[in-house]
Amino acid sequence: SEIIQFLTATLNANGSYTLSGLYRGQRGTDWACTSHTAGEVFVLLNESSFTGDSYPSSAVSSTWYYRAVTFNSFVDSGNAKAVVLSGAALKPYPVANVSRATSGSNLVVSWSRRTRVGGGMVDGTGTVPLNEATEAYEAYVLAAAPNLATFDPTKPTTYLRAFTGLTSPPFTYTSSQMAADSFSLSGSALHVVVYQISGTVNRGYPSVANLPPK
Repeated sequence: SEIIQFLTATLNANGSYTLSGLYRGQRGTDWACTSHTAGEVFVLLNESSFTGDSYPSSAVSSTWYYRAVTFNSFVDSGNAKAVVLSGAALKPYPVANVSRATSGSNLVVSWSRRTRVGGGMVDGTGTVPLNEATEAYEAYVLAAAPNLATFDPTKPTTYLRAFTGLTSPPFTYTSSQMAADSFSLSGSALHVVVYQISGTVNRGYPSVANLPPK
């Protein structure tokens, strides 16, 4: 699911290509940078031959059916493929610069918001445009380094504690909460997943952080 840009493709003697000048995790797909395996299928996104469709936001979560056929073939010759529209282009990007700091006996976790539209920094503000109806976040503390294949924010058994309804960074992990979770302020690494929330598609792409004690 990662979108990668490259500057140069060098043909090798065995027919493979070596790509260089890479720009990883484009269009908010940096969450997928570490999930690749050898031999994966990829799609070359060529501007001259690739087009996209536009759908109303009301179509999110609905099922559409597609047929992929080659040139000069009838549409009916292809098998129908059911696709649930996820609204990927509407999902907020993963937040950046997740960090932890001690405040007395509590732990404060902060981050920097990103934007999927109009990402230029506005002079003097230090922030980028929100481009969402409201600013909202969710954060989840896990017992171990997050595995996005098994972590599910709708299943409390996959995390230690949830911080929901956040309207801005940071959040505070209090000493009483840490004690209940068997978390040591001075000795435990903090494993956390943060989402920015969209009013249209709910959770955006996850930002995963493993923060050692300081």
